Amino acid sequence: MTINDNTKMAIEELRRLYEIHSKSADSLDSKAGTILGSASLIVSLFTILKLDLTQPSQNWYYIIAVILIFLTYIFLIIKTIFAIRPQEYSTPLDHTEMEEILQNQTIENASQSLIIGYRNAIASILNVIKKRSDHLLHASYSLAVIVILLIITSFIPR
Repeated sequence: MTINDNTKMAIEELRRLYEIHSKSADSLDSKAGTILGSASLIVSLFTILKLDLTQPSQNWYYIIAVILIFLTYIFLIIKTIFAIRPQEYSTPLDHTEMEEILQNQTIENASQSLIIGYRNAIASILNVIKKRSDHLLHASYSLAVIVILLIITSFIPR
């Protein structure tokens, strides 16, 4: 028994798409790390550069801006953690499923099961990518807000 060429092509294309999307999901982790590292560096530098809330004569606008910066930074950290936390997504077929299918079904039915497995796994990965991308987008916006607030804060008299 053999698989027809169309089925072979479909399985190969789905396998390729599955690998591409898996790598895409993994690359989001490094992007989240970069955003978190950049924000941490910027906030650390800001803290080093004359942040002194112990002075009783601090301008209230300055104190409010600093509080907004740190709240936005905390939001960024939370969004980044949600983006990098491990998430499960399905695989096309695990080893035991594949053995069972091959033992109990014809090659044509087994290849159809594999195609369905790949389609479900790709949908699962795309769902994970969407969630992670949304968190990273919010973290990126937060980083931009932090930078803008830092620029504004530098013009507020203390």
